[in-house]
Amino acid sequence: MNRKDMFFVTGLCFLSAIVGGLLVKELPKYDAFAESGKEFLIATNEKNAKSVLQPTTDFIATRPVSTSTPDFGQILKWDGYQWALTTDNMGVLEFHSGDIPLIELANECSKQGTTWTKKKEVQIGNSGTLKIKFDMRTHNTKYAAYGQIYKNDVAIGTIRSTNSASYETFVEDISDCLPGDKIQLYIKNEHSYASTSVQNFGLYVDAKHFNTTVTMN
Repeated sequence: MNRKDMFFVTGLCFLSAIVGGLLVKELPKYDAFAESGKEFLIATNEKNAKSVLQPTTDFIATRPVSTSTPDFGQILKWDGYQWALTTDNMGVLEFHSGDIPLIELANECSKQGTTWTKKKEVQIGNSGTLKIKFDMRTHNTKYAAYGQIYKNDVAIGTIRSTNSASYETFVEDISDCLPGDKIQLYIKNEHSYASTSVQNFGLYVDAKHFNTTVTMN
């Protein structure tokens, strides 16, 4: 037996044999293993496998997990060798416009001047159509406040405006949303010295079974 076929873990000697080009070990009492090159090393437990054999590998159900960096929306799927990253193509729920709050950002944000400025942002995890609501007002009734829904920093919603000093609610459906999209609210004012305020920026669907990430509140 070659020396490379003998491994020592926590003081125990494990023997293995090469059969048909594959490293075979029949040690059922040891239920954790780690990848080392193209061979598998057996450890007495998951802790030993991670700390002694391959410190950078995590485990799910005593099986190694890919160390690759995931992209947004990817899932782990067993490929017979490890838990590998893959695109989630099964059981994907789709947004449908409704009145159930997916997320609500209630705090007030203000902007002075005539330049469109992003004040709210939420990253979504599913595709479909969202109902968007927000409240807006101006600080000077002589000058209009403006607000518009953006997606990934591109204007897609209707430009909304009000001359009211009290909050007015605006509602709009945004379709063709995709996982990873950022739904945003940009605002400005008619006058360079006047301010616009917004609050209660919310995304609404017909059922709350989705993921979102607040990236600007």
